[in-house]
Amino acid sequence: MVQTVTGSGGSNTTTRSVTIYKTLPTGTISINSGASVTNSGSVSLTVSATDVGSGVSNMRFSNTPDDPTSWGGWWTYAADPISWSLSAGDGTKTVGVQFKDSVGNISNTYKTSIILDTTPPFPCSISINAGALYTNNTTVTLALSATDMGSGVAQMRFSNNPTDPNAWSSWANYATSFSPWTLTAGDGQKTVGVQFKDGAGNVGSAESTIILDTTAPGALSIVINADAPYTNSKDVMLSVSAQDFGSGVKLMRFRMYDLTQESPWSAWMDYATSKPWTLFSGDGRKWVDVQFQDGLGNISSVATDTIILDTTLPTDGSLTATGGDKQVNLTWSGFAAPAGIRTYMLYFSTNPFTDIASATKIYDGMALSYTHTGLKKRTRYYYRVCVMDNAGKVSPGVAANAVTGGKGGSLPFLFHLLGK
Repeated sequence: MVQTVTGSGGSNTTTRSVTIYKTLPTGTISINSGASVTNSGSVSLTVSATDVGSGVSNMRFSNTPDDPTSWGGWWTYAADPISWSLSAGDGTKTVGVQFKDSVGNISNTYKTSIILDTTPPFPCSISINAGALYTNNTTVTLALSATDMGSGVAQMRFSNNPTDPNAWSSWANYATSFSPWTLTAGDGQKTVGVQFKDGAGNVGSAESTIILDTTAPGALSIVINADAPYTNSKDVMLSVSAQDFGSGVKLMRFRMYDLTQESPWSAWMDYATSKPWTLFSGDGRKWVDVQFQDGLGNISSVATDTIILDTTLPTDGSLTATGGDKQVNLTWSGFAAPAGIRTYMLYFSTNPFTDIASATKIYDGMALSYTHTGLKKRTRYYYRVCVMDNAGKVSPGVAANAVTGGKGGSLPFLFHLLGK
């Protein structure tokens, strides 16, 4: 405003004009170009001010502008960005500015705020397929969580090789799950890393592992009755084994067949190294198959073993017994067995017998003759020879008897022959 002042001094009167400026400067302030958060206490202030009177000449700042004792010294006004340090500690920070014009009028206080957040998200977590130890598929689902008490969790990204800074995916908006994520190929332990970024750019991280197992059990084996070539019973014992270096062998199932019929696969059952099994009826070759399944459902190829069921008794031949001097000479022939002869068994007694359990075995082998020595003179001995086949079956056997000879006492011997 302009005021006219008139002064009187005797006959002289003086008049002069004085301009008085009472309008305060006005202005603005922003931190980091108006950002809402920052992860650094060093920020950039941008200010602007106008004064319609004498013009803006100075400015000053405060981190606690409501405290009149907190203001710093006056700086020469400039519109260039100003480096400024916020007060320590995360949280909302307020910076105030005041402007002064050339005649000393001081503006009102202009304030702005920003959130200082220097703490990364924590705690952070990731789980693969709901925490499963194994998977047989490279495509998995990630479950995620992160907490940030400052600017909030904003973004996330992932990597199959978290130690490689160039292996991370692009940043995506934060969510509590992500699918599909693809593991690297090849069985073994896989690591998936996640990074969470808050609104201020602070990054927290977490990792999780899972074992990729796409390989079915191997080293398969099935053995019937300890690898015997024959059996005389339909009831057999299966010995089985398999290996799986991933999720482990979990289940097994069986089927069987012969030359005329085939069974469907049995239901899956818990893996064990032995299993009682009943073969099809009817003599002949039988086959049993086995398959294994690991803990992830990978199914193996088929392992097979075979055995011949033979329930037919061997056919007996003939036995000849010839007495000698305190001995009996025995020969046999004509025995047959579809499964093949395993051994001939010769029994004797001094009494007639049909049950070999009541006699004494004196020979077991493949010879077709035997001389029974060291016997009493002029005594009748009774014999039975049986054959055991390769299936373990024993024939009823055939019998023969003979009287030993010896020097002297011919008359009593003759009476014996005459039954007197």
